[in-house]
Amino acid sequence: MKESATPRIASRDEWEQARAELLVREKAHTKAGDELVAARRRLPMMRLEPVTVVGPEGSGDGGDLRCYLRVGDDVFQTYETKWRGVEAMMPRLQLLDLTVYGRQETWEDSPAGWPQQDEAGSWWQRNGRPVAQLTRTSKQEEQSCCSNS
Repeated sequence: MKESATPRIASRDEWEQARAELLVREKAHTKAGDELVAARRRLPMMRLEPVTVVGPEGSGDGGDLRCYLRVGDDVFQTYETKWRGVEAMMPRLQLLDLTVYGRQETWEDSPAGWPQQDEAGSWWQRNGRPVAQLTRTSKQEEQSCCSNS
């Protein structure tokens, strides 16, 4: 079995210094995020014409998020995003980003030797099922994992 690369080993003092430097950047990132959401709240809205809602077999590529506001009888679109923009609703990805190996997607900027096996966006589905619904293994996975015991 091939050994995975790991972070370098440091003393407690070195680790705390590196962590303090990263914390400055993390706080700046949080502040920049606060500024972005404040700007998002100031976006204008767009009146929508009446539409027919299409079911799961209908049109649309999924994977996107749109926000609407109803004022009286009128409906307005206030925001939309897709792809990485919907990650805010997927805390699993934010938690993975805190781990040493991250999401292991090929687009990530990781040190040489870090595992990167998944294509971008492959976390949306595993074995044909949306990741957000992966709360248990499928019968087939269960049988294959347990048949050798």
